[in-house]
Amino acid sequence: MQSSKTKQIALCGVLSALAVTALFLGAAIGIGIYAGPLLAVFATVPILCEYGCSALLTTYFVISVLAMLLVPDPEAALVYIAFGWYPALQGQMYRIRKKVLRIPCLLLIYGACCTLLGAGVRMLLGISAGFSETVWINGLFLTAGAATFLAFDTVLLRLRLVWKLKIRPKLRW
Repeated sequence: MQSSKTKQIALCGVLSALAVTALFLGAAIGIGIYAGPLLAVFATVPILCEYGCSALLTTYFVISVLAMLLVPDPEAALVYIAFGWYPALQGQMYRIRKKVLRIPCLLLIYGACCTLLGAGVRMLLGISAGFSETVWINGLFLTAGAATFLAFDTVLLRLRLVWKLKIRPKLRW
């Protein structure tokens, strides 16, 4: 009989490989710079549901390091680094019962992640576009990104429910 620690290491390793593969393949497609990190986060949902936040954050760290080393487009890896930790925080966010209070908190998290992502892209990749020339484009991207982040939050919550209610009962482990 296998120990539960062995199962945990095996599941985290396989899902880490799946997440890095999603990042790698996403970087090969232009729009995959943003879709790849989302798919990589979705691949870690079973880790959160089965083993909790500490296993998820350890896996997040492993995926982040592997993504920076293996993914050909560092921007996709940086997007994952900026947003990949969010599932560990999502449970705390849903302790705020009122949606009127929770949504501004989610938008603050999104804004902080975007700020850190922008700083990381400028520092690591050396990209320095003239901010004053592209203010309306940046505003458009931030607004679309905020809507996407709110949709991402909802999909992530539903994926957790699907895992717990539909998939997990069918597994024999």
